[in-house]
Amino acid sequence: RKLEHKFNTRLEDSIMRVDKEVLRNRLSDITTKISDQCDLVENDLTSETQNLQLGYITEIGDHWQDADLQLRRLSEDFAGGISYIGKAAETKRCEAGQKIRDD
Repeated sequence: RKLEHKFNTRLEDSIMRVDKEVLRNRLSDITTKISDQCDLVENDLTSETQNLQLGYITEIGDHWQDADLQLRRLSEDFAGGISYIGKAAETKRCEAGQKIRDD
């Protein structure tokens, strides 16, 4: 009976050690899977964030380009107006000079 008891005790110890090892391995597997899933989610979020940033940058670039075109048009219109005023002033000066000579 002592031998049987000793055998059963060692068997139980052995089973508990095996169970602990199996549990450790399962815990390790589960931890690895969770870590992998977290990495995937983080990569997805990073990718989505980059896409949003690129979208905003593109949108800002489009607005900047539109504003630049409008400023160029206004600048051309202003330059044309200045040129017209300069030509009109030159014409008036010539007319005034001619009138003075005629008088």
